[in-house]
Amino acid sequence: MTSDLNYKRFMGSIDLFAAFMLFAAVQGTLLTVAINRLPQRNKMANRVLSVFILLISFTLIWRIAQPKGIMQFVMGIVQDIVIFLYGPVFYLYVQILLTTAQPPLKKWRRHLIPAVVYLFVIPPMFYLRSFWIYIYITTAFLAIAQSGYYLVKSYRLIQNFRKRNAEQRLYPRYLQTIITLAVLCLLMSFYSTVLYVFNLPVYQLEFFNYNVAWAILSCITYALGYFAMFAPEIFKVPKEEIAPKILFVPTPLSVKKEPPKKELQQEELVHWKNQLTQLMQSEQPYLNPRLTLAELSELMELDKLLVSKIIHEGFQLNFHDYVNTYRIEHFVRLSQDEAFQHYTLLALAYEVGFNAKSTFHKAFKRLKNASPKAYLDSLIAK
Repeated sequence: MTSDLNYKRFMGSIDLFAAFMLFAAVQGTLLTVAINRLPQRNKMANRVLSVFILLISFTLIWRIAQPKGIMQFVMGIVQDIVIFLYGPVFYLYVQILLTTAQPPLKKWRRHLIPAVVYLFVIPPMFYLRSFWIYIYITTAFLAIAQSGYYLVKSYRLIQNFRKRNAEQRLYPRYLQTIITLAVLCLLMSFYSTVLYVFNLPVYQLEFFNYNVAWAILSCITYALGYFAMFAPEIFKVPKEEIAPKILFVPTPLSVKKEPPKKELQQEELVHWKNQLTQLMQSEQPYLNPRLTLAELSELMELDKLLVSKIIHEGFQLNFHDYVNTYRIEHFVRLSQDEAFQHYTLLALAYEVGFNAKSTFHKAFKRLKNASPKAYLDSLIAK
């Protein structure tokens, strides 16, 4: 009698999980369409996120459908490969969203190696039935460990982003919500695998089984839907990237200081040099690849002839070399930052304000007397 009651409760819980997961799968499919039709959408980030959502939807539909025969075998293999893709795809999404960088495809392919290796593990699983359980347990734990590894890497990117952008709280909150749900899913998957290894009776898995893990996975889709509804700016290009070409808009003044008609006195020159240096360090206008002398003058609230004179007499540089000096120093700093280790040299150059590869290399060699790679290698050697 008790066993029959437990069995009915177990089957009822499966139906409830199935409905919960089916709705999440449908919502995930609709969500991929919605975020890719937003105005001013963040195209690359949204495409990668769409892949991540569709991977989740595939898993949920597979768990609900439970195909039989050859389809069960084929779908099971595909599903296992999908599990090895969750971590890399999510990590790629976080990279693009927080660093505005698109890692080269050739470099990113190495993250697919575990999924490819799994394909070579399938034959022994199929033909060596006596070793099946051991291979299954090994691959299951490796898949969980791999996903955990990428979640840790993603979390570190979020922490570095928070340090650099203390005022920006939406992205960290959004991504940490997804990571929290993913961690809970991994923990439940790990626990369920342990229970399965010890071959516990079905009633002991009634509330602690893989269905709970997939239900938590469904919550990721629900969370994404929530943010898409109440914080759609997450899925759009940041305002500073779609607004005007000028990154740093100056405060308009009714009266500008007139340029001097005679050479700057030493005290004046030192004063304006300090003012300009403070501006470059605090507001970092050099990150704007289209920065001009006129725009820098607006920021200084001075006539551009005076600013030109300050740069020429105070730093013995022309405007472009002066700005590129800051860009190059910023480039060197980022190259030593762990959060930017996945960037190519060219991606770093774009990040600090250069808008062309040739311009970057010429400026670097002129100001550092070495190529970017040679200079960075010399820093490592020291």
